[in-house]
Amino acid sequence: MISLSGPWVPDQYALNNAGAVTEAKGVLPGVNSYEPLPSLSEYTTTAIATVCKGAVAVTTTAGARTIFAGTATKLYKFAGAASAWTDVTRSSGGDYSVPADEFWQFTQFGNNLIAVNSADNPQTINITSGSNFALLGGSPPRARYSRVISDHLFFGGLSTGENLVRWSGVNDAAFWTVGQQDADFQEFADGGNVKGITPLTSGGLIFQDDAVRRVIPQNSRAIFALPRIEAARGLKAPYSLGLVGGLAIYWGGDGFYSIGPEGGSAPIGFGGVDDWFSSVVNLGRLGS
Repeated sequence: MISLSGPWVPDQYALNNAGAVTEAKGVLPGVNSYEPLPSLSEYTTTAIATVCKGAVAVTTTAGARTIFAGTATKLYKFAGAASAWTDVTRSSGGDYSVPADEFWQFTQFGNNLIAVNSADNPQTINITSGSNFALLGGSPPRARYSRVISDHLFFGGLSTGENLVRWSGVNDAAFWTVGQQDADFQEFADGGNVKGITPLTSGGLIFQDDAVRRVIPQNSRAIFALPRIEAARGLKAPYSLGLVGGLAIYWGGDGFYSIGPEGGSAPIGFGGVDDWFSSVVNLGRLGS
């Protein structure tokens, strides 16, 4: 518990007094104090069969919550705290083959969930009524990364080119014919391979080895503009990428940064966080 006993000084915040607590996160308010959040408790003792290589919680259009997870060879649906996970692996095509040190990435598109990894063709399941994953329609390429941006499903880390992004038809995750229904692709001549994608309130961001690009919807045949908004660094650890509010958070090789739609990465971990991370990270496994 952190004691807050002291004089009543409600004007300190307005006066920008450096001694006043203006915001506290990760705690609960108490009597003259902030108190720690309750500790975690075990929800289920039922585990999936082998090492989990990705999981996601999704919400159906009716408001129900469902959890999906994947291993190197299978995909599962959570059946309840007292039940075993349900195997929802594809009915035809056999087991999956997620490479060592790689993972599934899941993206919800309406009432459908899309699952991708670099070795298997993209999979999909209806999260309300589907019993098994199946091949995503439209013959899209295999991909490591996927996200929804402006009603299109974006893929990156493609089997057809690591420096490409490709997107589906508008409002149709199963339509991939280039030049129709606004489906298209873009190859980047600089910046290196694509390492991650994230949506923003409007458009999104594409992260490469040595660059960050903004995805800007266009009212023209161009569909999207993809200008480079960060040229000093890129995403060095793909699974460090996260979204907090309107900012993307990522590890850029020399520390943690945040970046928004206007560009210009801001350091957020210099000092203790960056120093600690650099001292413990396995540089040979940054892809994982």
